[in-house]
Formats: sequence, C-alpha cells, structure tokens
Amino acid sequence: MYLYETHCHTAEGSKCATTKAADYVKFFKDLGYQGIFITDHFLNGNTTVNLTLGWEEQISEFCKGYEIAKAEGEKVGLDVFFGFEYSYGWCHLLTYGLDKEWLLNHPQMMKWSPVEFLNIARKDGATIVHAHPFRDKIDLVRLFPDHIDAVEVFNASQPEEANRRALYYAQMLNLP
Repeated sequence: MYLYETHCHTAEGSKCATTKAADYVKFFKDLGYQGIFITDHFLNGNTTVNLTLGWEEQISEFCKGYEIAKAEGEKVGLDVFFGFEYSYGWCHLLTYGLDKEWLLNHPQMMKWSPVEFLNIARKDGATIVHAHPFRDKIDLVRLFPDHIDAVEVFNASQPEEANRRALYYAQMLNLP
C-alpha cells in the first residue's frame, strides 16, 4: 500500500499554512508516507506571493515551497510532486500534472474564466480535483461537474457533514 498526502500547503506559499516545506517533508517521512503533493494556494487564492511583482517573479515566488520540499525530499527519500490550488471564490480546484514551465508560459491565465482554466489545463494534461466542495459556513457553492476528474471527499479541516456531502457528490457523478 502507498501513502501520499495530496493536499499540502506550505508556509512559503499559502497564508493559511504555518509549517515550512522542509518540515513537512520530515513530518510525512517520519509517518511512513511515500510522498506528498505540494498544492499551495495559487495567485488567485490565499497566497503569500507579492502580486505587484511581474509574472515571472510571482511564479518564482509561488514555486518556492515546492522547490524546497522537492530538494529535501530527494535528501531523505520522499517523493514530492508539484500541484497548486486554483481558486474561484470559495471554489478550490487542486491541479496536478502541470509544472512551473506551464505556469510561466500562461500569464494570461489570471484573466481566464474558471471554465477556460479547467478546459485548457485538462487539455494540457492536468488532473483536477475539486477540493472540499462543501466547505463549512460558505453561502454559495460553485460546482463544475463536467470539468473535474475527482472530488476530495475527506478534508481534516472540514466538518464531517461537509465531507459526507462531498462523498455523495462524487458518488452521484461516478467520480473518484
């Protein structure tokens, strides 16, 4: 059996995180995980990146948490993968399978609608997982059932009722 953390925010990239990337690597390695996915909040979310910088500098800053974790993971034998959490209001979409180069080549993405982002990212090989779709205390839930590949059905930060609704949503769509 393999054990991977698939939704991990670092203090280097996400305002909601308090743990540094290198500390996560040690933590998950000590727990017996084979790997982690660094999915910091992207520039349209709860990011630590200075948005007054130019695009290349923003992407460089954004990727720091992943790059630190990747280097540390190579030292200790933990797989570290790149991802990001794209945001549209309270709709958060974990995006896997793209890389820093893809981000650098798409500065126009901040002007795309969510459906444009989802269509282009998936066309370019991304896998999209709707993260915690039924968050606690959110007035408006936005769903994109025709544009996602899976649903996060367990999020430790969410109440059981939110996770139960996410599971029901995934089952109704026959999605992982």
